[in-house]
Order: sequence, then C-alpha cells, then structure tokens
Amino acid sequence: MDGTHRLSLFFLVFCLFESAQAMQGAANAGVGLEYSDNLARSSADGDGTWGAIAWMGGELYEDSERLQLSAESGLQYENYFSSAIDDELLFSLDGRGRYWLLPGRLSWMAENHFQQVRIEPLRTRTPANRQDANLFWTGPELRWPVSAADTLTLGARYGNVYYEDTPADNDRLLGSLRWSRALTPTTELSVNYQFTDVHYDENTAVYDQGRLVMVTDDYSRSDLYARLAYRLPLWRLRMEAGLTELDREHLDDADGPLFAALLQRDLPREGYIGLRARRQYTDSGETLAGEAALPSLFNLAASSVLQDIILEQRLDVFAELNRDDWSLLGGVYRTEENFEELELDRKAYGLSAELAYAPWLTARGAVFFRYEDERYSDIDRDDNTYALGVRAQKRLARRWELGAELGHVERDSSAAGFDFTESRALLYLRFGPARALDPERRRRSDFERF
Repeated sequence: MDGTHRLSLFFLVFCLFESAQAMQGAANAGVGLEYSDNLARSSADGDGTWGAIAWMGGELYEDSERLQLSAESGLQYENYFSSAIDDELLFSLDGRGRYWLLPGRLSWMAENHFQQVRIEPLRTRTPANRQDANLFWTGPELRWPVSAADTLTLGARYGNVYYEDTPADNDRLLGSLRWSRALTPTTELSVNYQFTDVHYDENTAVYDQGRLVMVTDDYSRSDLYARLAYRLPLWRLRMEAGLTELDREHLDDADGPLFAALLQRDLPREGYIGLRARRQYTDSGETLAGEAALPSLFNLAASSVLQDIILEQRLDVFAELNRDDWSLLGGVYRTEENFEELELDRKAYGLSAELAYAPWLTARGAVFFRYEDERYSDIDRDDNTYALGVRAQKRLARRWELGAELGHVERDSSAAGFDFTESRALLYLRFGPARALDPERRRRSDFERF
C-alpha cells in the first residue's frame, strides 16, 4: 500500500470515527454460478467455461453539518472451472468525503476510485484483458462570502493515478479559483479558473508493429470558463463554456474552446428526460472518475482509456419513463475522439434500452439491448457490436433474493481477430440490497459496455 492509499484509508477511518452513530449504510453478499460459451471472446469458437462467484459489498452515507460522505465498495472472488483461466479477486471502491474544519468556510476533501480497466484498450473486456486502476484526490477548499450574493472559493488538490500493468502512473497538483454570484434563488453564475500540473513516473512511448499505441508526457493545463446553473422543481439546466490550454513538456501543445451542457426535465413517477453535450480535452487519468476533484462537466468519463491527450465531442439524449408496472430506461449517443499523437481517431454512435416489468413488489423482470457502431479514421477497422438479454429477480424473503440472467453479445469487425460472439448464463442468490460489486452490476458492465 503506497502513501496515497494510506492517506485515503486514514481519511475514511477518520470520517467513520467522527460520525459512526449517525452513519447510514447497507451491506450485501451472495454466491452464484455462471456459464460462458466464449469467455475469452475469441474470434474462433471458444470452449464453454463454468465458474463460481462469491461476493460481499456495502455502502455508507452521511450528510451532517461537518461531514458529507458517500462510499460504495465491494469484493468479489471468481473461481473458473478451467485451468486455462486464472481465478480472480476483484475489488471496487467509489468514495467521496468532505469534512468541514470550519462549517461553511473551510473543508478538507478526499475521494478515491478503484476499479478494473482494460490493459489493451482496442480489445474487448475479458478476464485476461483487465487490470486494477486507482484515482485518488485530496486537498482543502476555502469559501469566503464576499457579499450576500457573491462567494469566492479557493481550492487545492493533490492527485495520484495508478495502473497495475500500464506504465502510466502519475501525480497531479490542482489549484482552482471560483467567483460565484447568486442571480436569483434558482440561478447561479460563476467564473472559474483551474490549473493542473501532471507528472508521470516515466515519460513513455510504446510502439506495436511500428504504430504508436501509447505516449505519456508531462503537461500542465489551464482552464478558464463560465458556468450557469439553473434549477426549478421540474427543470435543471447547467452550462459551461470557456478555453483550455495544454503545455506539454516534449510534444506539441494544444488549446481550444470547451463547452458542456446539461438540460433535464423530471417526469411523473421519478422519470426524467434530458440532453447532455460536451466538447473537452481529457486524458486516461481523468476517465477513472465520473467527475474530477472539483465538480465540472468537463471531466465526465470518456469512452476509452487510451494514453494520450484526447479532444472528445459527445452528445447524449437519455430518458427514464415509468407507468404502472412498466419502466423504460434508454438513450442514444454520438461521440468523436481526436488524439493528439496516436493515430486512433474514431467516431461512434449507439443506443441502449432496458424495458422492465414489476407486477409484484417481490418480482421483477427486464429485457435489455445495446448497439454501437465504431469507425476509426487512421486504421482499417469498423466495428458493429450489439448485446441483448433478459434478467429476472425474485425476492424470497425480506432480505433474500434469487436472480438469473441470460445474455448474448456479438461483434462484427472489419479487422481480423476482433470479431466474436459470446452467450452467458448467470444464476445467483443474494442477501441484502442490490448494491456495490454484485454480479448483476458487473455483468451489465461487461455486456453493455463491451
């Protein structure tokens, strides 16, 4: 365990000690049996593989005057009944905490995101193409009310990015300045400046068959942008617009405009419909968390984990509709990624949908579908991938649940060796709520994110 992980553990233990009596939480555990006819997702016909899984997980929440904490974690063991596939022990942690040293004025925050990502980003998700990765942030924030409507906020962060196999570990220092003004009780306008300095453990260029596939280079980044936030009982609007400058130590610099927007309307029965758009520079370290240490729409997770500076443009339309015993969750998207150094520019569009039916409080069934079309500009490769399946859960007792899932995923690729088909079956017994690293959520990640 390195120093940054000790710091994050110390912070979380401190938070638990400070508010153990008021903490809200839940835990779950379970066992399951799964079968895959092509677990390695090989372009050739694979051998059928059985496996047993056991997991435990939990979540903690706290929202008091001095402490805001949200943490979700899980541990899962997978035993494959095949000597060709190694057993796995998978850990996941998604936690954010803020402790107010001076309530409303001075706080200290920490967040940690531990998960598994692909080793070879151009290949699909398999047990062999998986590595641990961790993002850690911590630092103080000072808020100073200048007037009844104006607030000045100063922030500083230290961050660390770790990969188990990929040689791209790095340290980050971040400073921020924000001037915000409450225009009305529901509208806020702010001007923001953020500076980030990134230092890799080693600057690396990796080639595969003469093609550059990874490059890391120390860089500094400056973001200057304005943000407008508007909230009504049924409507939510958030917009950011500004400029970014990237100064790289050895490679060419980059700069350009940034834009992000979110428009969402709440619908009856906890439904919603919305639109999200963004144009941003990002790197693989920022994709390990949905948002960076300071909240900004610029840092939503990108769709690839490639080592380079990436200019990403993305548009999403999403909705959840609920009526009687039925619910529909889905969306469509289009994304474009342009790399500064790697010849891996791509465009993609896709859609996803899940239709669920819950005729009783103790039973639920759903069908799901996802399709994605990827096209690369600099290499001869176009991929069409779809996944479909059914899942069902039956509550046996107050805290016991039996679940099952059948799924099929298929990729048609113009590049040799990248197409595959896989069918899976999963049966599990769970104790506790459906939270943390349970098999349903992991399989949804594998099947629906490819």
